[in-house]
Amino acid sequence: MTDSEITLSVLREIRDSVRATNTRLDATNAGLTLTNSKLDGLTEKVDRGFERMDLTFAHFVVELKDLAVQIMLLGRYLRNRTEVDLQDLIERVTKIEAKVF
Repeated sequence: MTDSEITLSVLREIRDSVRATNTRLDATNAGLTLTNSKLDGLTEKVDRGFERMDLTFAHFVVELKDLAVQIMLLGRYLRNRTEVDLQDLIERVTKIEAKVF
């Protein structure tokens, strides 16, 4: 084999290797494109999930504030009612004591 034939043979092997590498890279790129597409879809789903969760938490906060107001009003009502009932009891006991003593 002459030097030219050896050189041509080596160059052909390099060419064939480069083509094989390019083919593998094309397949890898196609796979990456598909993966990126799936990740984009997943990102959209996650974003929608967070949006729904934000709305749910906002609704929860409103309901929690409403409940806090109701509890506060109930506390005031019970305190006022207890004071009225206590005053009524004091008056009744005073009248009973006045009759007994």
